[in-house]
Amino acid sequence: SPPPARLPAPRRRSVDAVPPSPGALGAAALRRAPAAARPRAMSVNDDDALALGYRHLLPRERPTPEALWWNFLRFSTFFAITHGAVTVCVSYSVAYLGTYIGGISGGVLYVTYALTALAAAKPLLAGIGPQRTLATGLTFHTVYVTSFLVALLFPAIDWIFIVGSFCGGVASGLLWPAQGAYYAANAKAYSVATTDDVAETNSTFASSFAMVYLFVEAGLKLLATGALLAGGGAAALPLFIFYTVAAGTCAAGTALAISDLDMRGEGLQRGDKVMQHASGVLRLMASSRTMLYLSPMMLLFGWMLSFFPGYVDGVIVPEGVGAAYIGLLSGLVTITAASSARPVAWLSNRAGKAASVTLGICMFFLTGLALFFASNKVLGGWQFIVIYHLVFGLGRGVFENVVRAIVADYFQHAVAGLQAAYGCVSLLNGVGGGVGFFILASLSRTALGLATLGLAGLSLLAFYALNSGLAGVKPGQADVPTEESDGEIVYVKVEGDQSPAQAPPVDA
Repeated sequence: SPPPARLPAPRRRSVDAVPPSPGALGAAALRRAPAAARPRAMSVNDDDALALGYRHLLPRERPTPEALWWNFLRFSTFFAITHGAVTVCVSYSVAYLGTYIGGISGGVLYVTYALTALAAAKPLLAGIGPQRTLATGLTFHTVYVTSFLVALLFPAIDWIFIVGSFCGGVASGLLWPAQGAYYAANAKAYSVATTDDVAETNSTFASSFAMVYLFVEAGLKLLATGALLAGGGAAALPLFIFYTVAAGTCAAGTALAISDLDMRGEGLQRGDKVMQHASGVLRLMASSRTMLYLSPMMLLFGWMLSFFPGYVDGVIVPEGVGAAYIGLLSGLVTITAASSARPVAWLSNRAGKAASVTLGICMFFLTGLALFFASNKVLGGWQFIVIYHLVFGLGRGVFENVVRAIVADYFQHAVAGLQAAYGCVSLLNGVGGGVGFFILASLSRTALGLATLGLAGLSLLAFYALNSGLAGVKPGQADVPTEESDGEIVYVKVEGDQSPAQAPPVDA
């Protein structure tokens, strides 16, 4: 149509005419439609597009490398601050709210995380894009932090923290897949804008994110210890008000101040598509002998993520050096786990991943063994509690780095198998952590120690049975899903040429 009479006739260009809001087909489907099915081209100009509401037809300016870099730093900072506030609440939940509320809320948090990662994260990420998924997840995390503050303000309704933990679990299940997708998209856009190598850009962005994430989380935990030492118990409310405001501000900043990188999603998937990933994960767990023998390690790691913050930080530390130091000591675990990445990678490259796995399991075994040789008062003293946290941090560093690499070694020969395997890892970690928190209040100190020792011993035996071939699966083999037909996944054994101990070097 001609431009309005009141406007001068500007230079014209030809574009595909599509409605301002995609119709039943959706934008992605429209792009995939054959040319004959698309709306015919018409001639419009910039003023017409703005006047008629076709803003999305106008060409978008390509962002500069500086804008992409600062966008990535904003994203990393918002993510780290909100997640750091959540970890502080997890660390102090049992000490401040008791083993019952703290344990139940932790169990709800982990189980909800596992179920969300299993069934909801992937379709939501594809449906609304990583930036909106991040904003949704950080908003739910803000609800979690706010519920902890409300429980402190009104002890009569401390059960509200359990409701908040449900929201926190949903947030955790959404955030990590969205974080990975957004990180990859931002790094790719930056490499295109600078013509740098993608691998080099990924390395730079990964180290920058890790640095921001580590220092912000450790800093927020140290802030908690400093505030509680300076102001005593009266400082708890102002401290967690600050965390709540910070988390809410970062959630709003993620929604408003970081780019969507032109990844807006393609609409929420149908119900059958929502369950497709979950079905693949569950079928792999039921059918794969490889995953069966790896499962004890995944459950052990989840168990330790509940045992240590729930019992060691929630019970032993308050009986020893005092609850004010929970932030300092939990921050020490984070720093130890991160700083152990390169030494553990060196050990894996020299002696094989089996040696690193043995080291990690032994560290967890020692944390349970210590309960039989010293009282809580002794373990909570300065002469032992720092070493106790260093041992746990080293074990966590092994599991965060090497165990995931071992899963990749076994399932690398089929993309569907690797995706389902990592889904199993998240599910088993969540189940282990959830069960640990749920039974925290009902188990005695001795029972907690025995459970830790038993699970660590079973993990070591199962891994060596798998690695040595006694389990009936040779190293480098895995039962993986290789084809899909009408929702049914067929599992076959795929042979590989690398054992977990001979795989390529671990990228620290």
